[in-house]
Amino acid sequence: MKLTTRDVGGVKKTGTAGVVLLITAAAAVAMAFIDIRYSFGAFAALAVLLLVRWIGLHRFLPQGPVGWLYAVIIFVTCWAPALGIVGTIARFALAGVAVLALVHSFSTPAPRLRGPVKLGIALLLLTLAMSTIGAASTGYGFARLLNWVMFIPLLWLAFRKPDVRGAGFGLVGTSIFQMIGVGLQLAGLMKGTWGGLLTSGATYNPETSAWLKRYTGFIMNPNNLALVLTCAVIVLAACLLAQLPGKTKVGLLGLMGLFTVGIVLTGSRGGLVAVALGVIILFLAAGKRGIAIGMSVVSLAVIAYVITGSRELDRLLESFVEIVSGTDASAVQRSGVWVSRLQTTENGNVIIGSGFGGYAPELFAGQHGLDVDPANARQATVDNSWIKILLESGVLGVLGMAVTMLPPMCSALWKSKSDRRLWGIASGAVIAALLWRSLSVDMLDQNPWNAFVFLAVGFAAASAAKCSQDELHRAEQPGIRLSHYVKPGG
Repeated sequence: MKLTTRDVGGVKKTGTAGVVLLITAAAAVAMAFIDIRYSFGAFAALAVLLLVRWIGLHRFLPQGPVGWLYAVIIFVTCWAPALGIVGTIARFALAGVAVLALVHSFSTPAPRLRGPVKLGIALLLLTLAMSTIGAASTGYGFARLLNWVMFIPLLWLAFRKPDVRGAGFGLVGTSIFQMIGVGLQLAGLMKGTWGGLLTSGATYNPETSAWLKRYTGFIMNPNNLALVLTCAVIVLAACLLAQLPGKTKVGLLGLMGLFTVGIVLTGSRGGLVAVALGVIILFLAAGKRGIAIGMSVVSLAVIAYVITGSRELDRLLESFVEIVSGTDASAVQRSGVWVSRLQTTENGNVIIGSGFGGYAPELFAGQHGLDVDPANARQATVDNSWIKILLESGVLGVLGMAVTMLPPMCSALWKSKSDRRLWGIASGAVIAALLWRSLSVDMLDQNPWNAFVFLAVGFAAASAAKCSQDELHRAEQPGIRLSHYVKPGG
């Protein structure tokens, strides 16, 4: 029997699939000896690759090592909370690699970062140094300083090497992986869920009770999971604005639906508002075509909700009414925390703050090592990133962070260049979502947001930078110029 070229090709594909499956199974078994949770990572990675291949998402793969670095940073920082000390070591290692990549990037020309952002970073670094000196304890001060500055180099690296495909691929791949964790929790194979909007217990009844079970995925925090999924939905919505094959767009819509369901399952009201805010800003910034596509997406979401129904979403929407009426216990408690924390500024320096942990010195004065006690951190929560910066670094710290984030966001949304328009407005919308969420949680210097924020700011600044096409091509290596299909003002 004579083998044809097609037969040989089929044998090769089958053999390759078998080898890949065997390697994946072996990796899963090996990782299971460390922790059973690790074994899911091998199959999750394989599932992501198969999905990428099937719906044509391979066109969004990173084009170079820097893009893959962005993807790995996003993936690892979102999984690190479940990995303990291994996750901490991995984060610091990736921060070091980012510094090396930044140093290497200076070997090629790149546009210059604009003055306001440089001023904001300089002011932020100055106030962080002062907050470290005035910290409640030396160990706590240096621990907080490391969390703040470890991923600041990403801002410059993303500005000089804006491989947005790497970050987008990392976000979507990470979100798929996190949804696998949610699936395991739904099936009862993995623990880690939180109680409902307030609590849950023996009286919980899914038919009559107002409580909700909140799913956390591998990130182990429903609010953080909701925001990761929010960023991914914004990125996928931006891709809908490009000229892509129909099968790919159907895949993008499917992923958007999956991640939106994930946001609802987290029970995060801030996440729901963040995704709505980010997507609305994105489509409005894209002009008439963006508004038309946005209305179509919203219509599909409403139809899906009407057909399927969702008790969890109903309960979340009801809670917004309770917040406005002042009867939501969680919102009342959060506002009470804000008031009590702001009262401590009467004894501190409003201009430069009271140092890291200075608003609650009784909790942090005895810390000597670099590990922040989670119990103390929970007890000292402020539930507002900006109030926390005000307490610890004063008005100067708030000004430094605001100038770092706001000008790039506004420039990306309104002034990004035509050939960078799409990923510019996507970066601006992501920053807007992060800013909104930072008003109700302590997050800007915490994992994974200390990487997300500076990465998004770097991309936003690059989208509006003045540079030649040669410089942009060397820095971006976009492969597929999605941004050609969105023009400022529609």
